[in-house]
Amino acid sequence: MQSSLNITRSRDVPLPSVLRMYWVWMLALSAISAVASDIYYKINLFQSCCTLPEDNPLFSDLWYYNYLFRSLHTTAFFHARGFCFAYPAFSAVIYDAVYHLGRHAQAIFLISELAVCCIAAFFFFRKIRRIGLRLFPAAILVISTLIFSYPLLYMFGSGSIEIFTCIFTAAGLWATLKGRDKLAAVLWGAAGAMKVSPILLLALFLSRAKWRSLAVGISAFALISILSMWFVGPTNPIAFAGSVSGVGAFVSTYAEWVRTQELPFDHSLLAPIKIFAYVMAHRTGTLSYLTKPYLLIAGATALLVFFLRARHMPRTNQLIFLFAAIVTLPPVSYDHTLVHLYAIWAMLVIVVLRASSAGVTLPGFRTYFLCFAVLFTSQRFIYYHWIHPNGTFKALALLTLMVTALRYPILDETLYEPSQSTSKRFRYAQDLCEVQYVQKIQAASRLTS
Repeated sequence: MQSSLNITRSRDVPLPSVLRMYWVWMLALSAISAVASDIYYKINLFQSCCTLPEDNPLFSDLWYYNYLFRSLHTTAFFHARGFCFAYPAFSAVIYDAVYHLGRHAQAIFLISELAVCCIAAFFFFRKIRRIGLRLFPAAILVISTLIFSYPLLYMFGSGSIEIFTCIFTAAGLWATLKGRDKLAAVLWGAAGAMKVSPILLLALFLSRAKWRSLAVGISAFALISILSMWFVGPTNPIAFAGSVSGVGAFVSTYAEWVRTQELPFDHSLLAPIKIFAYVMAHRTGTLSYLTKPYLLIAGATALLVFFLRARHMPRTNQLIFLFAAIVTLPPVSYDHTLVHLYAIWAMLVIVVLRASSAGVTLPGFRTYFLCFAVLFTSQRFIYYHWIHPNGTFKALALLTLMVTALRYPILDETLYEPSQSTSKRFRYAQDLCEVQYVQKIQAASRLTS
């Protein structure tokens, strides 16, 4: 007896209503932002709505450490006056490789970013077409998400190397969905060696008692970090101490001080608290007294929520929770880090299409995709004096993603290939109390038996 999903695959299926809602919201928010930017430009207020801070040129993040890397492999690399390298040692390896491309480094870097995005979009397009989505809505969904992507535009404009971390986290997501947990652990360990927060993704193996995969991920993180520190030099202890001090200096500079020109791009949970405290302090002084309590409270709360609730949820929910956590919980998190969520968005699109093909309506998915519409577009057209709530809106959307993932279970059967048996579809629908859809699937199966 064939699966009912094979029946629906024989013909193209329309775009589900939840994805149409997402597309309309994304298009509307992008159009409003574009019109508002044009109006602000004409009245000489464009700097209040532009994508990058007014005093930062294009590719500023890419070339920010160019002079510092002249002293790589020496102790001067960690003790330069005015600024220091603010990332773990593996990121220094990536920066050094980019700088060694010479005078064409910027062009090669940008072309590589565009190529990665286009290749990922092509494979995703082919996947949703294989599921059965019609050609036109599939093309519109993929192309419009790329064109109107605010996080991608921010990442391209700033020249951030976040694209490399995103490749590791997205590839790790693909690997774990394919059952290749050890490969996923290596990829997430590499991402954590580049930027500390993605190491939280290894918690997925902790909750599922995948001890070998967890050990592989931690070992990959440690090995890559040690090799990177050996490369950075001059010795591993000096490189380790310099990396720790650099990350600490970044937190003290960007988290403890209020930089009003960068707050609109900060979607961490600490950012709205900083805005409120800065207003109450009459825009004077530092906010260093907030950082340590925030780290303690946010860390303890995340651990409690994960062990008391998230680890008991299905794998899909845990992935949503963890991916949202790595871009929400750090004390400073700028909008280019939102590119990590495109992998989760793609996963949920596939879940919706599979469930729609089986005739199952999934609770909570309108909330998911409304949050994605907010996260993938800019709300900088809303501002009052120096206060831009763009980051606050995104922090609330990320928090809503995490809460929704903790509330509505998404059983993993929705990610199965169409060749799987209908009994798994029945169990999934019954668990959601969707009896009418079970009857539809049974009737369709009897026709092919």
